[in-house]
Amino acid sequence: MKSLRFLLPLLAALLVSVGFFLPWMGAAWQDRALGHTTVQYEAAPLHLADLIDHLKLAANGYSVVALTQASTRLSAQQAEEAAQTALNVMAEYPLCFFSLDQLFNPSLWTLHSATPFVAVSNLSVTSSQESTPSQDYFAADTANPSAAVFWNCSFSGSTGHQLDLILDDETGKMLAFSYRIPATNTAEAAFSMEDAVQMRQFCQQYYNLDAAQFSALLPLYPPGYLLPFTDQKGEQVNLSLRTSQTSVSNSSQEKWDFFVLSFNGAGV
Repeated sequence: MKSLRFLLPLLAALLVSVGFFLPWMGAAWQDRALGHTTVQYEAAPLHLADLIDHLKLAANGYSVVALTQASTRLSAQQAEEAAQTALNVMAEYPLCFFSLDQLFNPSLWTLHSATPFVAVSNLSVTSSQESTPSQDYFAADTANPSAAVFWNCSFSGSTGHQLDLILDDETGKMLAFSYRIPATNTAEAAFSMEDAVQMRQFCQQYYNLDAAQFSALLPLYPPGYLLPFTDQKGEQVNLSLRTSQTSVSNSSQEKWDFFVLSFNGAGV
């Protein structure tokens, strides 16, 4: 009994000590758990799946419809900044066509507009459908979206040169571009397989794709090349780089002929 009286105060002191440290121990465990979750989240490639799916949507062709029932993630100012960032990346790589080392130098281009739109897959609509989008276009299966929000950012340069960048609203990345020069300048617009090889290498870096995912270049007509690669789901995505000629009429019915270099279907 006497030994028990000595043990009771010791047991009480032990319980008090444990009670004192329990909150700290619980907080420390929670901090470690939250820290672990944060690390896992940050290590995940942000929007990578969406980016590749939207790249595929652009490659497969789409119809442009008015943005009426969906909001944009990017504001107009953010889209303009993303367009300038894309130009910087393309210039610093550098992407060079027609022997123009500074083709994408942002200082040579003036941004006129950044316009959001809904890109509706041509695989999910027919020509008889109205051009008013509905929420049904935004498929629940995000792995195979039938529509997405893109931005068309239009630039003008010297001597009639024009550039359109198609941006992804989710990531701000460039999905496609179209570069136009007056047809009178076509003598300077030589196009070669080296241009397609250069574009493929840029895509590997810009879209975080492995070189092993790409197949051999395939020739196109009009002059150009397919840049096929296989995505993480084993599906083939046919990026393209091609040239063409187009005519544009102004309000006075004056006709202007342009030579066009387009990546991933833009301007085709």
